[in-house]
Amino acid sequence: MTTLEITTSLGCPLACTFCPQDTLIENAKQSGIKRGRMSLEEFKSILQIIPQHVRVDFSGFSEPFSNPDFTNFLKHVSLRPNNVALYTTLQGATTIDNSVINYLTSKGQLVIFTVHLPDDHNNMPGFRLNDEYIDVLVGALLNPLSTAMTMSKSANIHSGVLNLLRSHPKWPDIQHKLPKSVFIAGRRAGSLNTDKLNEGDLHEPQQWKCTISCSSTPFYDRNVVIPGGNVYLCCMDYGLKHPLGNIHDGYYKLFESNELGKVISSNLDLDSNYSICKTCENVTCHSLNTSHMWAKT
Repeated sequence: MTTLEITTSLGCPLACTFCPQDTLIENAKQSGIKRGRMSLEEFKSILQIIPQHVRVDFSGFSEPFSNPDFTNFLKHVSLRPNNVALYTTLQGATTIDNSVINYLTSKGQLVIFTVHLPDDHNNMPGFRLNDEYIDVLVGALLNPLSTAMTMSKSANIHSGVLNLLRSHPKWPDIQHKLPKSVFIAGRRAGSLNTDKLNEGDLHEPQQWKCTISCSSTPFYDRNVVIPGGNVYLCCMDYGLKHPLGNIHDGYYKLFESNELGKVISSNLDLDSNYSICKTCENVTCHSLNTSHMWAKT
């Protein structure tokens, strides 16, 4: 699935331990990119540029609702034919947003709706609990498309959130939506600072010594755009190492970029470590078989 992830704000207030925001902000600063929010007008412009088959993913490098205008982003994308995915903590959302999300669901345009919950290990230190959050969360969990996850190995959610959910009259209808699976964090292609994390909570570090390709897409067309229009390789590129160009110069020009060529060449070269893919978990490793054809191992 071809996607463009929308980073609605550069800089996220949730400060999740498994999200390398410090790496992102430092590299943005070094590249002369200022922290800030994507305007609604820029978002409208991006939607006019991208083809209809490109799924619009609200995720990228920050919480979508950290942009106070995000409700209007949702309303405007509903006027377009593109499918939509939403990955959110719901921090900053209101019950009005639930109505828009339900509308996108009812028309079949929203195809993924993942709610990231605060957990019992404080892996979301910027989270703030309030009554409106609980109302929004309950509404989200009632959405038939929604799934929930945490960053906790125990899959347990924040005790204050859990207690309020259990006392809510809709508890019988939503309790089956709470996460049960264990979360093992990726290292964000080497960009995550692991000093404050337990090694047991993380995937083993990778350094691929084989020909590789992205497991999500062989075309490297699941990219991330930030405010201002700069587009980067994927959601693992918090170091902003692989800029593909600016979306406002045209969508297909991104795939003609010298940088993408370097990434692909690096992934085909056993000895090159240029591409961030070489340290990513989401990779397919290939080898040369006896027929001298590349085969999946």
